[in-house]
Amino acid sequence: MEKKNGKEVPTTKDRHSSKSGNATHSGSPKKGGGGGKGTWGKGGIDDLKTTTEDAKDPNYDSQEETPADTVIEKVEIQNPLEAILKEYFVAGEVSDLIKSTKEVKGIDFIDLVRKAVTLSMERQPYDRELASELLVELIKSSVVSTTVIEDGFQRLLDRLDDTVLDVPDAAELTGRFLARALFDEIVAPAFLTSVIATTKVGKEAVGIAHGLFTEHHKSKHLEHIWGPGDLESVKRLKQEVESLIDEFVANSDYSEADKAIRNLNAPSFHFQLVKIALRKAIVSPEDKRGVILKLLAFTVKEGLIVPDHVTQGFKLSKGALEDIKLDMPSAPTIFPQIVKQAQTEGWLSVDFN
Repeated sequence: MEKKNGKEVPTTKDRHSSKSGNATHSGSPKKGGGGGKGTWGKGGIDDLKTTTEDAKDPNYDSQEETPADTVIEKVEIQNPLEAILKEYFVAGEVSDLIKSTKEVKGIDFIDLVRKAVTLSMERQPYDRELASELLVELIKSSVVSTTVIEDGFQRLLDRLDDTVLDVPDAAELTGRFLARALFDEIVAPAFLTSVIATTKVGKEAVGIAHGLFTEHHKSKHLEHIWGPGDLESVKRLKQEVESLIDEFVANSDYSEADKAIRNLNAPSFHFQLVKIALRKAIVSPEDKRGVILKLLAFTVKEGLIVPDHVTQGFKLSKGALEDIKLDMPSAPTIFPQIVKQAQTEGWLSVDFN
């Protein structure tokens, strides 16, 4: 309360809101911890984040006549390209990415090429393989031209000095990406002579690409340039997951399932394990479905799979229901039942919907 003209008058707090057009930085596993799945929804509502601004903020304007206790909400909107690409790196579905780009007006495909390569540099070899595969599929699907791919690499080289601050080996990785693009024939060999590289790291990247592309027996080497993290390894992992689930359905041996999951030695792949298990559960008879769900509940209880990966697996499964319907028409009805059971038993967040 404060006094005016001898009378007590209640004080009020003004709440102002403002929007910031600044895009948030990509939360890669390297910098932001778990690196959960990026969301892509109507209007970008899922991508809004609210923060509080105070007088210690360097952007705070102390000249404005704003009460000291005023709370200003600043809404930050995630860059649409980063949201689309983060979704792609989780799901690995090029068709979904292409569909998402059509929902964004004025998409900058040159920057999509640059960001796909840059974001994957901060991740794992598997993600780099996904980025390389994406560039090929964009060409095959006639979404972009070779010129767009080359312009994307040129923009990447132009900004490489900044990238290397976050990714120390960015020059080498860029050279590898460029060599792989040459091998995949989505970039013309002449690009190595026409590209403009004015900085030390840019010239280093182009030199590495030239050396890799011209060396003897380059074909076999460039095809598997991302090593054991390439898609062949992912196919093997999926086969092993399918196998361990089938084994558990046959014998319900928890100790063997525990051992098999640990032997995969691929924690970052666990969300895919959840997705594969859920699909199997949905298309299986009710008795087998119950056994598979017991396996998932066990993995969470024993700490084999972290809650974030369980949520990611459920999100991917929800997004794939239209596809699963081809094998099980009642999938849209079964999935909510599984969600309810998992939440009731405590191995899926109650916030999932």
